[in-house]
Amino acid sequence: MRVLIALFMLAMGLLADNAWATEQKPLRIITETWAPFSYQEGHEVKGVITDIVRKVFADMHVPVTFEVFPWKRAVIMLKRGEGDALYSASYKAERANFLIYPKHPIYQVKYLFYSRKGSNFSFDGDVSHLRGKIGAMRGYSYTDAFWNGQGYSIEEVSRLEQNFRKLLKGEIDAFPASQKVAEAMMKKEGYRSEEFDVSTVPLAVKDYYLTFRKGTDPALVDAFDRAISRLSNRAIGVTGK
Repeated sequence: MRVLIALFMLAMGLLADNAWATEQKPLRIITETWAPFSYQEGHEVKGVITDIVRKVFADMHVPVTFEVFPWKRAVIMLKRGEGDALYSASYKAERANFLIYPKHPIYQVKYLFYSRKGSNFSFDGDVSHLRGKIGAMRGYSYTDAFWNGQGYSIEEVSRLEQNFRKLLKGEIDAFPASQKVAEAMMKKEGYRSEEFDVSTVPLAVKDYYLTFRKGTDPALVDAFDRAISRLSNRAIGVTGK
């Protein structure tokens, strides 16, 4: 009898996870260029997190398409209902007004400060001690304390490579970035790690999610969340972003 009950519950779970699988219209998934996590090569969107997202939806029998846009535009698109899902998004109360956050993140990352080798810049974990000109990515949340800090100015850019170029030209003193993303950018641009100092103390350690637009079928969100939870019990953590 217990075996029959277990088989029945398993069957019900599979039906629930695939209740929308007959839908023919693919989910429009939006992301940004954030190599090695997500990026576009030719007409294909790639990256280690893109691969995870693609596999999860494939296992769920949900057709999807991927598109890459600058982050701020990507967020606006979801707010306007011009996409179905967005990654990689950290939690921000303002975004929660128009995005659904699953319970489980896709991965966790660190933001470290990058400065020119031999400069006097240092970070001890307290943003009130920051001075000079600090580069930042437009539309990124980082921390409220960082954006509201005193004693330093923030210069926003839309692409990470702009921060590297401004740093090497002496136009900014430092900028926060994911270690993995920064390393990928340095390799792409031909920079040597010896040209930079990297803080040992992070500005922030943040969870990142695949979010859904408000109005998405709750069963779909729950099924994705369960799939990500199962992966997170194995090897989904990607520290250093």
